[in-house]
Amino acid sequence: MEINEGEEVILAWRIHRLRDEPQKIGLVALGYGIAFAFWWLAFPYPLGLFLPVVALTGAMSEYLLPVDYKLTNQKAYCSCGPAIKLELAWSDIRRATVGKDGIYLSTLKIPSRLDSFRGIRLRFSKDNENEALLRETVKRLLPRDEPKDKEETP
Repeated sequence: MEINEGEEVILAWRIHRLRDEPQKIGLVALGYGIAFAFWWLAFPYPLGLFLPVVALTGAMSEYLLPVDYKLTNQKAYCSCGPAIKLELAWSDIRRATVGKDGIYLSTLKIPSRLDSFRGIRLRFSKDNENEALLRETVKRLLPRDEPKDKEETP
């Protein structure tokens, strides 16, 4: 995450869901095993197993790899592994929705099916240790003319 000149980091934290939720590793291993079995039936070449490894690891990178979050005075940043780097300027945010696992920042004013492609989910740290601080920081950094947040019913 490249911070621009003139930006001040207000809050930064890292989560690693694999370490926080190790009981789910069996499900992940089962998914890899099933994918390898079906792929081997379709393409019985050892080099061919490279594609499902890359695809599954990319799809589950938020669980398998650490996720770094930074909130600056100008943007919200999220990075996971070498390929996923997201940033969203505070002036572009139209809605902040608080859920049980974090705060979702969206560029859309009303909920939509496109939400997962148009925003950033700021997950709380393990055991919601930073929940109050994150809520207060997001409230302070959101544009003043927009609603701050609304509770999402899980």
